[in-house]
Amino acid sequence: MRALASGRSFNRFEAEQALHDHCLHTTVASIQRDYGISVYREMETVAGYEGAPTRVCRYKLLPHERALAQTLLAKQNGKEA
Repeated sequence: MRALASGRSFNRFEAEQALHDHCLHTTVASIQRDYGISVYREMETVAGYEGAPTRVCRYKLLPHERALAQTLLAKQNGKEA
């Protein structure tokens, strides 16, 4: 959640490289279920295996959800946002 709360967005390949998250869709589902934060989704086409076009989902937090995530993270760290 911290990476999304920072304002960055990820598709599955970016999350694999940057976050070592092999199942981004599962992570997103957990964030929504466990914290009640809605994660925005947008489909995009990227180069996949051998450059073949591959449809993936880009995930990000919209500003109001990002603020909620930052508040929850601050509370977890014992700080008020």
